[in-house]
Amino acid sequence: MSDLPRIDVLLTGRPPASIADRSSFEHWFQDQAGAAARYRPIDLTAGEALPDRAESDGWIISGSPQSVYADLPWLKPARIGLAAAVAAGHPLLGVCFGHQLLAVALGGRVAPNPAGWEIGQISITLTEAGRQAAIFQGFDSPFSAYSTHGDAVLELPAGCELLARNDRGVQSFRAGAHAYGVQFHPEFTTRIAREYVNIRKQHAVGEIVWPDEAGALTSRVLTQFIINEIGGAQNGPTAF
Repeated sequence: MSDLPRIDVLLTGRPPASIADRSSFEHWFQDQAGAAARYRPIDLTAGEALPDRAESDGWIISGSPQSVYADLPWLKPARIGLAAAVAAGHPLLGVCFGHQLLAVALGGRVAPNPAGWEIGQISITLTEAGRQAAIFQGFDSPFSAYSTHGDAVLELPAGCELLARNDRGVQSFRAGAHAYGVQFHPEFTTRIAREYVNIRKQHAVGEIVWPDEAGALTSRVLTQFIINEIGGAQNGPTAF
C-alpha cells in the first residue's frame, strides 16, 4: 500500500442532487482511473486548504457547477496554489471547471462560450502536440468524449501548449512539464453522461448527440496521467 501513488482529488463542487445521492466526484475519478493509487478528497468549497505538495504525488481538480470568475472565497487561494504547483512541476490534471481554473490561474481567460453550451457526446481533434502528449497515447483523432459546460477557455495562458480542440474551442492544454487541462469528462460513465444530458438539455445549442459507450474510452486520460506523469501502475483503483 505504501508504494502506491498518493492522489488528491481537489473538489470544486458537487454533482447535481439527482446524481449525488448515489455517487460523488471523487468516487467517479477513483472508479474510472484504471490505475492503483491512494485517493484523498480535498473539499476546497468547504474551506479546506490545498494540500502540501510534499504529501501528494499529484492532484486532480474536479468539475463544478460554479464559474471560475464567480466571487467565491476559496477561488483566489486555489488559483495562487495551482500556479505555484505548476511552477514546481507538480503533476496536475484539471477537468472541466478544473481545466478552466488551471487556465485562469496561469493568466488565461475564461468566459461564457460565444458558441453556447456544449452538452452530450462530442468530437475532439488532437493537435500534433496532442498526438505526442502522454495523456493521449493511443488515442484516435478525432475521438469521442462526454461534455457539459457553458464556460470555456477563450485564451490560453502564455507558454501553454494546445493539445486538443473542436469547433467549440480549447479541449485540452499542457502547462509546464506535468500539468494538463481537459474540458471534457474522462471520469463520466455513459450513465452519468446521459443523466447530465437530461438535466441540462435545455441549455444545448443545436442537436445533442446522445452519449454512447465510445465516449467512455476517454477514461484512459486518467489512467495515462497516473501512469505517465505520477508513476503509478495500471491496475484497479484503491479505496480512499
